[in-house]
Amino acid sequence: MAFVGDAAAVGYGTVSRQLGVAAHYARLLSRRDCRGVEWSTAHFPGFTLHGAKEFLSHAWFWREVDEVVVIAGSGDAVGLMPVATWTRLLDEMLTTMRSRLPTAATITVAQIPPLELDPGVPPCVRRLIAAHAKDLNGATRSVVDTHHGARTVVLSEQSVTDLDQACDTGFSDLYLAWARALLAAEPCAEHG
Repeated sequence: MAFVGDAAAVGYGTVSRQLGVAAHYARLLSRRDCRGVEWSTAHFPGFTLHGAKEFLSHAWFWREVDEVVVIAGSGDAVGLMPVATWTRLLDEMLTTMRSRLPTAATITVAQIPPLELDPGVPPCVRRLIAAHAKDLNGATRSVVDTHHGARTVVLSEQSVTDLDQACDTGFSDLYLAWARALLAAEPCAEHG
């Protein structure tokens, strides 16, 4: 399993990779399915979808990956990336991923979390950025629907407010809530 994308995909704001969304998700999935889970994380250069193309050129990364979770878009929304550009880049990224992944591999694209609640976004532009993120999410759903083995997941709206109360574990509580949302959308493994 691989988590790729922006800073949240690699555990930004935590003191250990074990507190990131990928580690939380792997532990939850392992408990649920009673099996071991190997995971890795990697960020797109520049932490935006523009960097995905460069990242995707590393064919070695995709060997034996059975699931990819993409967490990206917050920086693209804050930078007001045009919806048409987002749509094109996302489609190119998913097409390239699919060509590099095993046929049975799944791709989950997390929708951009509600930025109107994010204290990292200046209050004077939160409404504008949040509306733009919703437009990008609409485009995400449309693009993902055209790709075999891909789906979208909505990240928990309530958990974003936890960013106001960062503690010793940083954003770990937020990432745990996101891992739970991802797991809720994950089909159970078949037991033989």
